[in-house]
Amino acid sequence: MRVESKGRRPKYKAQGLPTRGQLNRKYHYLLKELGINEDEKHSLLSSWGVSSSTELSDEKLYELTLFLGLELKKRSSKAKAQKQADHRAELDKWRKRVIASIGAWLKLTNQPCGIGYIKATACQGAEVTNFNKIGISKLRSLYNEFGNKNKVQKAVKSLTQSEEDKALLELMAKQAENGVMS
Repeated sequence: MRVESKGRRPKYKAQGLPTRGQLNRKYHYLLKELGINEDEKHSLLSSWGVSSSTELSDEKLYELTLFLGLELKKRSSKAKAQKQADHRAELDKWRKRVIASIGAWLKLTNQPCGIGYIKATACQGAEVTNFNKIGISKLRSLYNEFGNKNKVQKAVKSLTQSEEDKALLELMAKQAENGVMS
């Protein structure tokens, strides 16, 4: 079936295929998305037995766009899988940090610090029922919160410890003045 065109040569439209213009646009779009440069484009076309895409029939150009579309889909699915793997690794890293931070705080406050208790504390802080459902942003805030609690607890312990040491030194000095040494 012959279709009138405004271009250099008459275009033929096979039944069920997109128009030549649609195929050309898709072809060049796919080349751009795949990052194929001129040399790679020429080697691709030479594998199809032509030196230019204008030499391809509509059917062959359609097949070529299908092939390039599949390549783009493969690459994007690989990229998506890699992105998901990176996200899971980031979540795992922050979960371990939160566990360590809460465990340190529980240890400083002389509370039981089993993994179940640590996870329950994190879930309570994040207001969720499952530790693995806590998102990265909430994990970061829990990590920072318990890190700050640890710093405060250590500072309080050092202050109270130094006060106890001072009291002990004063007691020893009084006992030394009275001549009583143990």
